[in-house]
Amino acid sequence: MLDISRNNLFYASHQSLLGVSDVLDFYDLNNLNWILIYQRDTILNKIVKNKSIQSSIPNLKKVINQSTLFRVDLLVLNYDSDVLKIVREKTDLPVILIVNNDEPQDTNFNLNRYDYVYKFTRELRSDVKKSEYFVSIDNQRISLKDLKTSKIRDLKINSIIEPN
Repeated sequence: MLDISRNNLFYASHQSLLGVSDVLDFYDLNNLNWILIYQRDTILNKIVKNKSIQSSIPNLKKVINQSTLFRVDLLVLNYDSDVLKIVREKTDLPVILIVNNDEPQDTNFNLNRYDYVYKFTRELRSDVKKSEYFVSIDNQRISLKDLKTSKIRDLKINSIIEPN
């Protein structure tokens, strides 16, 4: 759904974490096994409780142990501080660090270390009384619903062109 690489940063306020959950669900559908490791309770860990572990920063190295992550393809971390250095000491798995902020804080994070930085937002639509989630890619705001539809269409086209 969203391009990810080795080091990825997602900015999401508390209200837009459901959009992040939609992206993680899509990775699940694409056979990426991921696990959420979080520091404090948010709505995200309540949604994915069967795939989440709570850990403080000092215990993070113990949790991220290669022998315990043998079936994991992607680490999803929900911390308010830059824990990438700690993670890289233990594993080379792709990482998504979710930060509960509306705006990137350059003072807290070295953004140059991240391959992709995405900002998630939520907009309440009064006409349908529903929330719509957006992600900013290259300073362009794109609906997650439209992005998901496009990605599914691309996958279907690829499966027709290149059958197994």
